[in-house]
Amino acid sequence: MSDLTLHVGLKTDPVQYRYSYEWLFRLLAEEGIGHAQLGSFFEMYQLPDEYFIALRRQAERYGVRISSVFTTHRELGGWFRQEAGWEAVSFRAFRRMIEVGALLGADAVGGSAGAVLRDQMESKASGIRRFVAAIKQLMGYAYERGV
Repeated sequence: MSDLTLHVGLKTDPVQYRYSYEWLFRLLAEEGIGHAQLGSFFEMYQLPDEYFIALRRQAERYGVRISSVFTTHRELGGWFRQEAGWEAVSFRAFRRMIEVGALLGADAVGGSAGAVLRDQMESKASGIRRFVAAIKQLMGYAYERGV
């Protein structure tokens, strides 16, 4: 006998910019799906906290829990760029994604490390090192925020 429990959920980005979250939460409730993973979207990094508090409440009204947040695209891939500013922007955005996860009551926040530019493959190892160093730092922040 196992203590393993699997929860069925859905990542939200398939409906991104096509349907409302209320529509999605209602559909999930109708189908008996109690978990959602919020897929990132451009505006997410700049919307006020109140938006995410309201989104959490809306999901909860339908019995849905936004249990994780994850990037939809490779938008936080600045670790692999050599130009000034890219790494710092990716770090700030990932930090904001952690804040969003905390506001939503998520257990986990994650994202793609991005991708190395195909014509600059020699930068892959250093990009991975920068990404791992940043994630270690961000893990402490996530812990502080309850994620």
